[in-house]
Amino acid sequence: LASTNKCVLVLEYCEGGSLHHMLDNPQHVYGLQESEFLRVLTHVSAGIQYLRQENVIHRDIKPGNIMRYVTEEGLSIYKLTDFGAARNLDDSESFESLCGTEEYLHPAIYEKAVLRLPTAQSFDAKVDLWSLGVTFYHTATGQLPFQAYGGRSNRYKMFDIISQKESGVISGVQKTENGPIEWKSDLPETSPLTSGLKSIIIPLLAGLMEPNEGKMLTYDAMFRIIQKIDKKVTIKVFHYNRCEELIIYTEPNTTFAGLKDEIASLTDIPSAEQILLVGGQLLERVVDPLADVSSYPDSLKSGKVYLFQREMSEKHKLPKPKIPLFPAFPPYANIDEDARLAHKCSAQGELIKRYVERISNNQLLLLDGLMCLRIYVESRLAETKICQDFMVQLMDECGYHYDALFQLARLLRESIARQVSQGRDPFSVDIARPPAVSDHPDIQKLDLVLQDTAIREVHAKARDRIKDIQQYREALKKKIEEIKSYAAQYSDACQKENCCKKIKYHLGQISVIQSRFRRDRSVRLQMTAHDQNIHGFERTRLGDQCTRMKNILVNHCFHHLDRVFESRLHFCESLTKCLMRVNKIEKNINNVLNCQKLLTDKLLKQKTMCTTELLNWESGYASYDTAKNVASDYQYLQLSVPASQSAPMDVNVGGAASDGLYTHPRNTQGLSSQVTEGFQSMSGDARNLQEKLQALQDMLATNSMIIRGLDETSLHSSGSLPRSAEERNNDEVG
Repeated sequence: LASTNKCVLVLEYCEGGSLHHMLDNPQHVYGLQESEFLRVLTHVSAGIQYLRQENVIHRDIKPGNIMRYVTEEGLSIYKLTDFGAARNLDDSESFESLCGTEEYLHPAIYEKAVLRLPTAQSFDAKVDLWSLGVTFYHTATGQLPFQAYGGRSNRYKMFDIISQKESGVISGVQKTENGPIEWKSDLPETSPLTSGLKSIIIPLLAGLMEPNEGKMLTYDAMFRIIQKIDKKVTIKVFHYNRCEELIIYTEPNTTFAGLKDEIASLTDIPSAEQILLVGGQLLERVVDPLADVSSYPDSLKSGKVYLFQREMSEKHKLPKPKIPLFPAFPPYANIDEDARLAHKCSAQGELIKRYVERISNNQLLLLDGLMCLRIYVESRLAETKICQDFMVQLMDECGYHYDALFQLARLLRESIARQVSQGRDPFSVDIARPPAVSDHPDIQKLDLVLQDTAIREVHAKARDRIKDIQQYREALKKKIEEIKSYAAQYSDACQKENCCKKIKYHLGQISVIQSRFRRDRSVRLQMTAHDQNIHGFERTRLGDQCTRMKNILVNHCFHHLDRVFESRLHFCESLTKCLMRVNKIEKNINNVLNCQKLLTDKLLKQKTMCTTELLNWESGYASYDTAKNVASDYQYLQLSVPASQSAPMDVNVGGAASDGLYTHPRNTQGLSSQVTEGFQSMSGDARNLQEKLQALQDMLATNSMIIRGLDETSLHSSGSLPRSAEERNNDEVG
């Protein structure tokens, strides 16, 4: 002002009132909602950061000096005001003047300013940090962190509380005269903040409200923590086993694996045990597992992601909501006291309203989450049906090739035996004295092939296992249908009976009575006898409204939630067991597949051996190497052999062309063309069979090692479905 040569600080008008006024509103008596609390945290921190950049200390930070400005969009902006006690102060400077509000004062200032104890201690800029911690705690809970019984009339006990508290403790309350102090290291249950934000805020509050200057947070550390909180990405997750809606605060560059680690730190469910579902699908199939969570769609971050545990080790009891007692009205009316009690009743009603809304929402999430899990299990089971059908087709083809192998081997043996018996063996050293047919080495090799029953036995066993899988699938499908039928008997009772609307009605009645009591207090000297009678009637009605609200919460809403939670947890456990059984089916299919691959490899080796014998007899040479050396100028035959063989078998055999086979210069009589053509076709069939086996393995999407035996993954092992229909009927759901 030019007339006085003084500076005047002009602020815009904040029609939202002060933060203290907000916390006095019954809706916020137990703390601001999470989103609004974060606004206070970031906005006030930004204001303090600007003051520190200008080397200014406020010295009277409290909710009454934080104003709320409302934008056109309805959003809140919180502004730090009242700089009457502010002064310039560098980090290296100190001050001795005393100012501030005692509930928010640093212990050192409280000792000198409130208790007026002689001390030569000076104070630095860090005293504002303590005030910030108390203010943030008050905003999160609606109550002061440190309270002595009797309030300001018991200041020495208050000083003992704030000066003697241990590190990590964020509240200390004395509830009775000369009683013990209740120390707490966490926020009260009535706080609206979720467990995810609490886990971040509690260390911040403990660092700010630290009487030991060496352990207290610095301004820079506080700014970094709050800025980091402001940049975090939030994802809503419903923890099914605890019936709790979580908000996960994570870094923007966190991947899916990191998100699971964050969830594990909040829930004690290891990452490997977590099942995260959205819309009946695994979350990792909906999003890119390697992408940052910041790239996830907004509908997913604020949507319904359900968390289940693969194996439920223990069942959790649903914790009852902590409901502070409604105030007891004295038998005789007291106009001033009644207005205060009505305000408390209204605050209790707002808390009950929050609980009922949460319970109603949790009932819906329990119902929707179970359906989500069931859809996922059913989809996994349907995938095994596709694999099973393909495996049956593959088994039929394999059986055909096995039969063809033995038939062709039998024909080859008969042809060789006939030539040997007629003395037409081109490899015999003594043609005049040919060996007996049974002693001929080639006949003995073919006899080993024909006598090998392992292929047939394992193939038959694999077929039996496929039948077991099919029966097991049908039993599992029936069990899921039973779970679905039982689960349909439960519904969201609170929504059907309009509990939220009932609570709002009773809360509205309490608000009307509270307004009347405030008016009566302002005109109590002018009240007539009729007005006093009406006041007494309203006192009775107020108590009745409070009782009805509490009964709705305790005797109806929580009772139904507990009932739904217990039943849904039972069905959830049954479905997770079904999921484990689906995994067992997949493991058995993969086991049959691997056994089939082993049999196919053996078939190819047997085919190669038989083909070798055929070529040897057709060419008249004992080995491929000899044939290649002496007949390089002839046309050749290429054999296709699987890549799994230890040595390459693709061979070029020389000789004159005759129906695709080499003919020995001695014009040895060739074997039956049926045998020759059969072995030629088997090479291509075997390759096709291998390709189908590989395609099926890709479909199963497993990289597990070959299971040693079919018996190791028996479908009827411990914890599986019962064998017989009678056992299945006796088996309860779950």
